[in-house]
Amino acid sequence: MKIALIIKDFSLQKGGAERYAWNLGKGLVSTGHDVRVFANRWEPAKGVVFQRVPILKPLSLFKIITFPLFCRYLLRKQSFDIVYGLTPFY
Repeated sequence: MKIALIIKDFSLQKGGAERYAWNLGKGLVSTGHDVRVFANRWEPAKGVVFQRVPILKPLSLFKIITFPLFCRYLLRKQSFDIVYGLTPFY
């Protein structure tokens, strides 16, 4: 299955959703799935393909608004069996 994971930071260094996403991505790859992570920052994970999602950083409000907008734009260009968001992306 081709699976998209959506999260701003894909990392073992952070807690909660970031760590969960990293472990989930690795677990899905180990069972043979094609995993694409849409994130602004990430720690590499073997077998996981990354798509950088840009965000505008001058104000925190821009970060909140631009990540979901760019995510939706990038997702429309591809086809996935499952799109799983660990952060709101509308």
